[in-house]
Amino acid sequence: MQKSGQRILRVSLIYNQIQEIPSSHSPRCLSLSTLLLGNNTYLQFIAGSLFEQLHGLNVLDLSHTIIEKLPASVSDLVCLTALLLEGCKRLSHVPSLKNSGH
Repeated sequence: MQKSGQRILRVSLIYNQIQEIPSSHSPRCLSLSTLLLGNNTYLQFIAGSLFEQLHGLNVLDLSHTIIEKLPASVSDLVCLTALLLEGCKRLSHVPSLKNSGH
């Protein structure tokens, strides 16, 4: 649990057995800069609402997952500088990242 005044900057959930991240699991971590979800080899779905409260996200690692498409809300990650998708063999759709990163 996050105490008042603390900021979470990095979250690593690599090598778990996460299969999906539904809309009911959308964090409110405005200061989060790094989210590592790589090597969750069964991860196939991420709700678009996950990224709605993560506008400060710089690094998003989805490597070695079986995700098929990224939610459109990825386009709203204006601070995103690294989107890691190595080994995402089922990925067939990535929304425009024109508005995100530099």
